[in-house]
Amino acid sequence: MALLPDRPQLRTWLRTWAIAFVGYTALALLSFGYKYLDFVSRRQAIDWRVPFVKEITGVYLALLLLPASIWAARRWPPRRRGIPLFVLRHLLTACAIGFMHTTLMAISRQILFPLLGVGQYNYGDMRVRYWMEGSMQLIVYALTAGFVWLLDRYKASRDLEVSQAQLQTELAQAQLRNLQLQLQPQFLFNALNAISSVMYEDVARRPIPWSRVSAIFSA
Repeated sequence: MALLPDRPQLRTWLRTWAIAFVGYTALALLSFGYKYLDFVSRRQAIDWRVPFVKEITGVYLALLLLPASIWAARRWPPRRRGIPLFVLRHLLTACAIGFMHTTLMAISRQILFPLLGVGQYNYGDMRVRYWMEGSMQLIVYALTAGFVWLLDRYKASRDLEVSQAQLQTELAQAQLRNLQLQLQPQFLFNALNAISSVMYEDVARRPIPWSRVSAIFSA
């Protein structure tokens, strides 16, 4: 049970992925509109479902693989040392994610096209298709990793500011407590000193003049 996120973390996680889903959906619809209108502008007849399925599957499968890109970006953050190994790791990760993305697009479209009644889907020569899709997938991976690194650095900077503010507050409170501890013995010392200074002047005189005591306190 301890491994489960608490409610605030769960709400944050759900809100983040809801925003990502809406954003990717908007991207898919915009891309679909661009592709479809391209055919319309050329006066080429095409079933709107063809570019729609292509763009929806491409974008949503990219969203499905997004956690892998985020994990790799945080697993190997940029450092001053070991740059060749850093580049190699991310290049291999981008290739692996791109390979899965292209493969899943081919499989999902081969399933959906007949179900929607738009014929069989032909992705072409897969050996060429992997290279063709790989260039754009590499760019998307680099942009995703860069965004994750900038976001994590910003969060680390904000956490450091909050931690410094808390330390300053705790330091001020500690100084105040120390001052109070210093004042308490000083007050007791002044009181005893005032009493001892007047108690032997006139033992029979009562009470001890308060003006004398207050004058000593204020000294």
